Amino acid sequence: MGNKFHNFRMVFKTMSYKLSQLTLILLFVFSLGSKLFAADDISVYEKIIQSVREGKIPLVPVQLASTNEIIENNLKVSVVNKDKLKDLFKEIRNKKYYLQYNSYVGGCESRALKIAQMLDRRSITSIKVFLRRARYYHGVHWPFHVATVIFMVEENEIQPFVIDPTINENEAINIESWYNTVGVQYDEKGFFTNRFVYLPEDINSAEEIHDYRSLDNLAADGQLLLLKGLPANGKLFDIIPL
Repeated sequence: MGNKFHNFRMVFKTMSYKLSQLTLILLFVFSLGSKLFAADDISVYEKIIQSVREGKIPLVPVQLASTNEIIENNLKVSVVNKDKLKDLFKEIRNKKYYLQYNSYVGGCESRALKIAQMLDRRSITSIKVFLRRARYYHGVHWPFHVATVIFMVEENEIQPFVIDPTINENEAINIESWYNTVGVQYDEKGFFTNRFVYLPEDINSAEEIHDYRSLDNLAADGQLLLLKGLPANGKLFDIIPL
């Protein structure tokens, strides 16, 4: 009986030792793998930044850190450098008479649609950010707001920038500045969709919308044409903001 117990202890001890070795090996492999993957991530990140510096416009998956933002699946966006974004914004500003971004009575969905189309014609893929809670801005009630977004490399970081001349007519601004200016509450979520989505009610079906829809284009053209004849505050016809 004593020999059997001794043999059992020896077998158990050997197995425990081998398991310990195996555990250490697995931990080492996992640690090494993690470092390799991390290095690979850094390498890819640096390649994206280098491409932007070389004047190329890469397309990357949309990744945002905030838990207060909802992102449509498989969403991708173009990354540009500061000079490119500056030139794009200048071109958009030159369309002021048509886009009517000095008017606060509405039309954000129409402006965002036309800006997205302008970017598409320059082979730049944008996305849109929607805010659905009502707010006041410049004394006007907004049931929702939407703007066009592309990414830019700033100080070796890839950051989302909002092209929204209604909020800032001088330049595109980073997403945090945009949130602060619009007046986002802490419990409010931003919805990021593809560039084809026109109104908030389309957010839930965003992945099924793969092109600009003719009805949206007609609505945008009509709305911007109406706004073109209004003063900045839209009080001429006592219009209720959209």
